[in-house]
Amino acid sequence: MMSPREVDALYLELLTKVSARFELLSAHHGQHVTCAEGCHSCCHPSLTVSEVEARLIASHLSAHPDLRQRALKLERSDPHHGARCAFLSAQGRCEIYEVRPVVCRSFGVPLIQIEDPSSGEASLAICELNFASAEGLTRLQELEPSEWLDSAQTDQVLAQLCYHLSSALRGGEATARVPLTPSALS
Repeated sequence: MMSPREVDALYLELLTKVSARFELLSAHHGQHVTCAEGCHSCCHPSLTVSEVEARLIASHLSAHPDLRQRALKLERSDPHHGARCAFLSAQGRCEIYEVRPVVCRSFGVPLIQIEDPSSGEASLAICELNFASAEGLTRLQELEPSEWLDSAQTDQVLAQLCYHLSSALRGGEATARVPLTPSALS
């Protein structure tokens, strides 16, 4: 059985891999990738995180009390009137960028999503702001399979980490997903 510390370390590896995929895409196709500070079309207010993700964010907030207080104040002031993530500043800056969850790291990357595991039928998804020009769409069609992120694999790794964490902490009893809000993660 894995310890919570081992699960945390493997989760950090997963985050590193997802971020590396995004960095690779940006390095090769930067002119077609619009994701940057200030762009927050994907920062939805109803996002939730797994227990593994929640632990890292909560730990980060706990280690940075000034950030925790700023995030709680931001949540109360709600500069985006409920239309964006509670961790998003009025200027469009993610207050937990360093520890943002998998969904936030992977949204701008081209994703392969398995629709039907029995047939292997898959769909491709990407932020509509990326590769949006005619040239960008052509480049998107020319991407190598290695440039796409398999969301099923990422989800499977995250699910396994959640299982190991719940086994270590509670004998396998799973927990519900946690709202991605300062109040829920403080």
